Amino acid sequence: MSAKSIFIMGALLIYGSLAKASGYTFTHLSNLGGTFSYASAINNGGQVAGYSAITNNVARHAVLWSGNAVIDLHMSGNGGSSSAFAINDAGQIAGASNHHATLWNGTTAIDLGTLGGTTSVAYGINNAGQVAGYSDTTGNVAQHATVWNGTTAIDLGTLGGNNSLAGSINDAGQVVGSATTYPNTIGVHSIHATVWNGTTATDLGPQGGRYGNFSSAFAINSAGQVVGDADLQAALWNGATMTKLDTLSGATTSQAFDINNAGIVVGTSWNNTDHHATLWNGTAATDLNSFLDAASVRDGWVLVQATGINDNGSIVGEAYNSKLNGNQAFLLTPDGISPNDPIMPTTYLTSGWGFDFAIPSYTIYLDPLVATGYDYILDSGPNFQSVLLPSIGDNQFGLYLWNGTTWTFDSVINAGTEHSFGSMGVDRFRIAGIETSAGLDPNSPTAFVTGLTFAGTGEASMRMIPLTQEVGVVPEPETYAMLLGGLGLLGFMVRRRKTS
Repeated sequence: MSAKSIFIMGALLIYGSLAKASGYTFTHLSNLGGTFSYASAINNGGQVAGYSAITNNVARHAVLWSGNAVIDLHMSGNGGSSSAFAINDAGQIAGASNHHATLWNGTTAIDLGTLGGTTSVAYGINNAGQVAGYSDTTGNVAQHATVWNGTTAIDLGTLGGNNSLAGSINDAGQVVGSATTYPNTIGVHSIHATVWNGTTATDLGPQGGRYGNFSSAFAINSAGQVVGDADLQAALWNGATMTKLDTLSGATTSQAFDINNAGIVVGTSWNNTDHHATLWNGTAATDLNSFLDAASVRDGWVLVQATGINDNGSIVGEAYNSKLNGNQAFLLTPDGISPNDPIMPTTYLTSGWGFDFAIPSYTIYLDPLVATGYDYILDSGPNFQSVLLPSIGDNQFGLYLWNGTTWTFDSVINAGTEHSFGSMGVDRFRIAGIETSAGLDPNSPTAFVTGLTFAGTGEASMRMIPLTQEVGVVPEPETYAMLLGGLGLLGFMVRRRKTS
């Protein structure tokens, strides 16, 4: 997957793979006129696939949410119902229409057929367009996990029992799902989480517990990490090693439904009365309802389950609204994913703004107070790996690196061209050469949006110290080395003040 950008406001906006942002913006996704809707998956472009009831709830139709639009994918005059369950980065959608697995290219639906039986459903699609799901076999005697290459259906078989189901396929063609085993000595079949490489099935095994014979796999990422549940507790598999994930406080059971390429997991936790959408970073569980703003809570929203997460950290799923008396599709967008919705600083320092955040896997963005330059200093966390500057003035800036004693001119970098600090990165750098004639508003949080990537993941704490010009014209980047060596920098550190 390509690197993406996140943004933070005030003095800082950020780029990289999201682990966990400081907050999210909640969006209720519009429907087709019925009383319920469901968001199944989200791609790295932010497009969402799912389904919605139509007017009077007479049927449900597969839908695509793209930007502010909800697009009905159901074929006109086709009757019946349809559902969308997966979407790849090209916008191809997999699901089912009138009991057959279906692939949508745009609004064109392609019937993928079956293994000879009546019914099939597609639950996953990778970026090569391979589709995974299940199909009835000839005579409808069994349901088997199936992969479609084009419209060619491939039977993946079982673990010795009658039935299997594929829920996800990654870009390497690895498939995960569940399969039944041979019956035990008392005739009981077990259902086991399963990985298929080609048509070779690997049993991820029972893990013991209250039921002992049951596990399920729902998603696999590019690294081959698998998520699902074992004994009705959310689980993560790295190869054959399974790790149980925590449940929310007060919950007794949980399931993990998706994992992104940063290893962040989403799903649900519940007890006898309540389901809550859940995010796992490592094994620690976070209730996604804790990120709802007060207005959304007052409006009656409860996030029930999170069904998909992309590499930007955007999350989709199902929410319940007590005032609407129905379940609705939702989208959570992490703060900092665009310049218009940046991450706010966590502390105000005498020498600038301070930020503490989890390192994302996409570019984050910073916005300085003043228009002449700024220092970026990392106090803890992985080094800065690259910087990307916006188009301002003549689009050229001076880059300075710290030699342990003083700032040393390194190079001139151009706006719009990502500058790499190498694989090891640096823990600080200075940007200079922003013309005063550019007239940047120091109170505008989006005046000078800067992109950063980091040399690793984890937590970061950093400062952005603004530089300001007292008088005169800010020199061009190529003259800064002379000034710093002899005359000194025509500027000084300023205290960044908040405005009322």
